[in-house]
Amino acid sequence: MRTSPNGFNRTVLQKVRHTIDTHGLFGAGESVLVAVSGGADSVCLLHVLLTLAPERDLHLGVAHLHHGLRGKAADQDARFVADLAQHFNLPVFIGAADVRCLKQQHRLCLEEAARQARYDFFAQIARQHHFRKIAVGHQQDDNAESTLMFLIRGSGARGAGGIPPARENRIVRPLIDLKREDIRSYVEANGLDCISDATNQEPVFLRNRIRLQLLPALAKDYNPRIREALARFARVTRVEDDWLESLTTPLLEAACLAHSDTSLTLSVATLSALHPAAQRRVLRRSLKMLKGNLRRIAFDHIEAVLALVTSGNGHGCCDLPDRIRVQRYPDRLVVSLAQHPLRALKPESPAALIGDFRYAVPAPVSETVSITLPEIRGRLEFRRISLKMVPATRNAGQFVEFFDMDALIFPLIVRNLRPGDRFNPLGTAGSQKVHRFFINQKIPRESRTRYPLLLSGTSIIWVAGQRLDQTARLTSETRRVLRGELLLA
Repeated sequence: MRTSPNGFNRTVLQKVRHTIDTHGLFGAGESVLVAVSGGADSVCLLHVLLTLAPERDLHLGVAHLHHGLRGKAADQDARFVADLAQHFNLPVFIGAADVRCLKQQHRLCLEEAARQARYDFFAQIARQHHFRKIAVGHQQDDNAESTLMFLIRGSGARGAGGIPPARENRIVRPLIDLKREDIRSYVEANGLDCISDATNQEPVFLRNRIRLQLLPALAKDYNPRIREALARFARVTRVEDDWLESLTTPLLEAACLAHSDTSLTLSVATLSALHPAAQRRVLRRSLKMLKGNLRRIAFDHIEAVLALVTSGNGHGCCDLPDRIRVQRYPDRLVVSLAQHPLRALKPESPAALIGDFRYAVPAPVSETVSITLPEIRGRLEFRRISLKMVPATRNAGQFVEFFDMDALIFPLIVRNLRPGDRFNPLGTAGSQKVHRFFINQKIPRESRTRYPLLLSGTSIIWVAGQRLDQTARLTSETRRVLRGELLLA
């Protein structure tokens, strides 16, 4: 391979120069660790940076992570990258990770586990060998795919903002304004050898389906420049989101009553006075301050916490992923990070929470949602299951129930029985008071508080441990199923 700025290369190099200068990706004399998988994007990235290195006084190194997923093909990839770095007389760092183990350990999808492993490895090498920047090969088509993927998943502005040119002033993406076809042409024009990853053609991954099926259909039938349009939308959204985040800082400072490494206390009165959009941002920022990131925190989790803030009830609790517990008191909201899994904690019964209670239940996405109920010394667990799993678990007992997920309004609410509560018990005609239902079922008065109520919107859909409401039952139209279970001490 050779480095040459002539011919077709001029346009590509000029675009990359513009990206570097516009976003301040590199300073003169900086050391840059280049992430190279061996595919066309990363090989193009390395070649472009080698070409620009003399004029920018860049000092390059190469990093590659073996994910342990593709057997001999991955072994060949690692050898290819090592040979490539040796050809250019560059230092090379080859690492290995057990991504499947990470997936199980951190309860991530395979793609996210692989991504986390890569960036952890790159960061480790950069620290050990004093690389100030880590360059990765994302380009405009990747940006369009990410934006569309997050929109499909119902993301907010942060996800819809796509892939930024730089992250934390450390991860940089010099090719982000290049199209995939530009990169292919550059690779061909320079006679660069690359390798292809067969998993990029597997439709099991959402990103692959978007790239191979959805985007081509949108380009053919709706907008031939859909990728550029999505990239432009992402760029505008990202800049506006950054601006809104800057406005969030003083709002959080005004609402914060106390802050430590493991907890954050917010004023309910201050939060309640904010616009709902500002409330969501303050809550997201609060969770990020404790967790260090927002991984596994979905929109429904934020809505569940927001429901605690806006509830007329002065008490409530919501458990979120990664041991985050949010407790509502009359005047404050306490967000805390538990040292042990929440389901392993002994139920607490603070005086402030005895009596009426109300808990928000976010929609399960890829994991079990557990709601601790200290008032009854128990907990509720919810998780999504496939429709085909229902018959096999139908005889799980009276403490397990199945709901048509598309008939529910999230966040669900768990609360105690209150005077006048009514529901339509499955298998009966018409509604009746829950109090009368308990009498008909011969449940002793002293035992009735052990059965909390689950609400969708304002409607009771389950007297937990007893009976489902007609409106939440599974039907022939059901496509998504929510499994709920009451566990009592």
